[in-house]
Amino acid sequence: MREEEKIRAGILFSPADPELKAIKLKTHNLNVDYNSTYEDEEEKRAAILSEIIGEFGEGGRIQGPIAFHYGKHTKIGKNFFGNFNLTIQDDAEVTIGDNCNFGPNVTIVTPVHPMLPNERREMLTAAGEKKLLCYARPVHIGNDCWFGASVTVCPGVTIGDNCVIGAGSVGATIANDMMATNVATEIVLIDINEQKAFGEAMDIYQGTSFGAPAIVRPGDYADAAGSEVVVITSGLPRKPGQTRLELAQTNVDILRDITANVVKHAPDAIYVIVSNPVDVMTYVFHKISGIPANRIIGSGTVLDTARLQAELAKTFRISPRNIHAHVYGEHGDSSFVPWSLATIANNNISIYKDHSPDGDKIAFDGNCEIFEEKVRTSGAVVIKAKGVTNNAIAMAVCHIVRCIFNGAGTALTVSTMMNGEYGISDVCLSVLCIVDHDGVRGKIRNDLTPEELEKLRRSANKLKETIAAIKF
Repeated sequence: MREEEKIRAGILFSPADPELKAIKLKTHNLNVDYNSTYEDEEEKRAAILSEIIGEFGEGGRIQGPIAFHYGKHTKIGKNFFGNFNLTIQDDAEVTIGDNCNFGPNVTIVTPVHPMLPNERREMLTAAGEKKLLCYARPVHIGNDCWFGASVTVCPGVTIGDNCVIGAGSVGATIANDMMATNVATEIVLIDINEQKAFGEAMDIYQGTSFGAPAIVRPGDYADAAGSEVVVITSGLPRKPGQTRLELAQTNVDILRDITANVVKHAPDAIYVIVSNPVDVMTYVFHKISGIPANRIIGSGTVLDTARLQAELAKTFRISPRNIHAHVYGEHGDSSFVPWSLATIANNNISIYKDHSPDGDKIAFDGNCEIFEEKVRTSGAVVIKAKGVTNNAIAMAVCHIVRCIFNGAGTALTVSTMMNGEYGISDVCLSVLCIVDHDGVRGKIRNDLTPEELEKLRRSANKLKETIAAIKF
């Protein structure tokens, strides 16, 4: 086994290797010394940290849990392997070289108040009291690095090419929900982090006695052979303040690699694309996969529609199941609701309050824009609060897959290729479609008002601008 393969397999921590055992012990002792040194002993702490990085930077490996605190510009060299529970809190820039591998639960923080007292005074003198002291030093991450799940980095991060961060909270949640709701009888988790996929599969499978019997296991692309449905969630998650479209090129590159590997093993499957920006990713998958259009489904605005129906249900004091209102267009900022089609218990939304037995308790003045705004921003609110959206999207994807297996034909706002409908072509976005055991049976061509039609075309043009700017 090559050295690189040993590193990725974790074999370098085997105590049977005397040399590596000595490295592990020395690393452990250095970090014990470092963490037991007082913060005001700057020279001693810097010397220890320098020895850690100098000794193990190039081709080095450190077993977790471990923490660096307040070093002098932490620099981690090439081919570094750090096991789980790694924390770097530096009072200067952090630079990580190429081809590094960090296991799950990684925190890299250059503190929000990193300045020494004299630096604070100098900045206050120069800029006055209005100058904020909350800022972070840069973190530079090299090319071809891999970081496991639960990664936290500070603002100002520069990440190199071909880096994968996170191991799929959305995918794992979808798998768990599929098992719990008896949507699938066999689920294979495929992830670049094989150990994470193994752990997630085991964790989910051990709960099968409380739900429907199912096989849940990790695997590789070859294990996708014979699959009826393949759900693709891989890609970087959206960060706080980041739009879905800003993710485009990075996640398209990841999708391109996945597509080449999975399609050859599962050419007859129905593919459900979840990775963001989902409309762009669905379009790219159409262009590079060779899979027929009816068997390519983007999760689209199914989640947005669920969010809309939940908000309307609260306002109108009725079950979401009695609300027929849908989000069209991009899964993102240019989405909109065709209110001319929105009904509650067979009443247009504009008159339901007048006909409802709860009319005097319904606080609705005819302003529907507030509901659209909540739908457009709710994902960002969740990401800001907890760092990721995974539960609601997992339930939405499970519903899509359930509708595929059900076969009866269900109307869903999934993202599909437009072929002239509403005067729109060569772009994927969401309108109402019928989903059954063959995938997408077709689109429901509801009549839109001129204003709604213009919004749909505007959303399509925005997506086309992003597609034109990416390479695939």
